[in-house]
Amino acid sequence: MAFQAIEPQRMYQQIANQVAGLIQEGQFKPGERLPPERDLAKEFGVSRNVVREAMVALELSGLIEVRIGAGTFVQSNRERPVRFAPLRQDDIGPGPFELLSARRVVEGEIAFIAARTATDEQLANIREALIRMERDPIPYRISRNWDRIFHGRIAAATNNTVLVSIVDTMWKAMLDPMFEIFSEHSRLPEYHRMTLDDHRAILAALDQRDSAGARRAMDDHLMHVEGVLSQADELAIAGDRKPA
Repeated sequence: MAFQAIEPQRMYQQIANQVAGLIQEGQFKPGERLPPERDLAKEFGVSRNVVREAMVALELSGLIEVRIGAGTFVQSNRERPVRFAPLRQDDIGPGPFELLSARRVVEGEIAFIAARTATDEQLANIREALIRMERDPIPYRISRNWDRIFHGRIAAATNNTVLVSIVDTMWKAMLDPMFEIFSEHSRLPEYHRMTLDDHRAILAALDQRDSAGARRAMDDHLMHVEGVLSQADELAIAGDRKPA
């Protein structure tokens, strides 16, 4: 079988479409394990993160299944073949890593501005969101609730409605199924502790009116999130571990 190299800047949809075509042509049989992501990344000439996004898209389509600690396999327990329509830009939103890259650009500057413009009341509202996160008995649940509110209130502290709208749009994209699957494959309790520590650092910089520090803390936080999603040992879809 031959893979076709694609340009690095192309979206994960291109890879998902190629792999889906090979599956439907029978080059990957039902129940067969797909090549490790490091091999796919080399064949396609892209990063492993892009391959991960493609595998999640295929998982959502029902063409492949993830087996914890074993890798990705062509779906074998379906009654009839799944018809896969080629993915287009409008079909699904941006990939998680593309989205996080955008957040680093936007939210870092938002934190920089908010450190200068936030009122005492706005800082109290941001602190409330952090406290709610700390008190929630189900860590993974709040990652899509008070986490979002925390970031939204920082944007609101810039007193710029356009920035608030941008952050809201990015967070809506983070609620899409692709990001949810990445979260499920991550070690959620560890992610929760990391998020709390990062949010405390961001709030401390805001309290001190340290614009540069707030930007740095936000950037560190989003790099940590990206790191969690990027680590093969923490993602079942990595596919680099031998089946148990």
